[in-house]
Amino acid sequence: MLQYVGEHVSQRWQAGVTNPSQCYERGDVMRTIQGLAGLMFAVIALFAITLWVVLDASAAHSEGDAANFDLRLAASGLNQPVYLTHAGDGSGRLFVVEKSGAIRIIKQGQLLAQPFLDISDHVGNDGEAGFLSVAFPPDYAASGYFFVYYNHIDKNLRPPEAEDNGRNDGYDTVVARFRVTADPDRADKTSEEWVLTRNQPFTNHNGGLITFGPDGYLYIGLGDGGGGGDPLDTAQNLNSLLGKILRISVGPTGTYTIPPTNPFVNRTDARAEIWDRGLRNPWRYSFDRQTGDLFIGDVGQARVRRSACTWAALRVVSTLGGIAGKVFWSARRWPTVPALLRRRSWIIPAATASR
Repeated sequence: MLQYVGEHVSQRWQAGVTNPSQCYERGDVMRTIQGLAGLMFAVIALFAITLWVVLDASAAHSEGDAANFDLRLAASGLNQPVYLTHAGDGSGRLFVVEKSGAIRIIKQGQLLAQPFLDISDHVGNDGEAGFLSVAFPPDYAASGYFFVYYNHIDKNLRPPEAEDNGRNDGYDTVVARFRVTADPDRADKTSEEWVLTRNQPFTNHNGGLITFGPDGYLYIGLGDGGGGGDPLDTAQNLNSLLGKILRISVGPTGTYTIPPTNPFVNRTDARAEIWDRGLRNPWRYSFDRQTGDLFIGDVGQARVRRSACTWAALRVVSTLGGIAGKVFWSARRWPTVPALLRRRSWIIPAATASR
């Protein structure tokens, strides 16, 4: 499905519609994009009340065909569910991250009453901040450790970095490791080990997804620090982790090491953790299991020409090694697309949609 969406919209985009300032244009491309955006937001709205799973989806690659969905209620009684995944351990269990601070398990079609993990007492659940994702390593069935991304309730957990301009208003980011107990349905809350922490200048644009890529490395999406109008311009700053997707190597102990193939690993003027830059708020992304391409859903904000609208953009990173290019919607200044096309180092998203 995701591969089909990327290809379908890219074909339309290449057909000649390249100006995102036309927010309300009813052309073929924008109808396609807005239709997809409407479907996405409708699913999110339903997901906030109850959890739904897609049981049957078939994506037709011929132009104009739409995928068919069959939705069934899988679980109810959840508190702010924002992420759903599995452990890859063959158990068939589904793990649901609740933004309020817990991970719940759906086992054999039933939502277990006891959370897998509950750290709500130190999660800053406010606005876009909260408990945002969990990632199980490929060897989880044998190793028993896993990773989480959450915003800490203590806004002074980490001091501001130089590029934060002294701002310390957000709930700081924590990527941590936990371990399962002898009971496979219960994690040990006291086993927490911090892997990466970062001050958040504002409360919004936290990113929030961590996932293991097909290369076995851990990918971390960090927003640009937030604030209206991108005041810090961190996404284009190679000395900042904000506005980036990071790629690190993690194990059962310690913090992390840098993969030798990261694009800035041998540069003294950049953070070696960076795998991709120029992002406003990479809330969710997914690897294509056939090609290895990474589809990034980036929540953007734009004032292009005289049109004011908020943008959600789909970016496709076409190589597993990362492009590490400049994405236009994350720049502090917002030139028009024709001007951007003359700047060969800038990368145009595969699709955008107003909301």
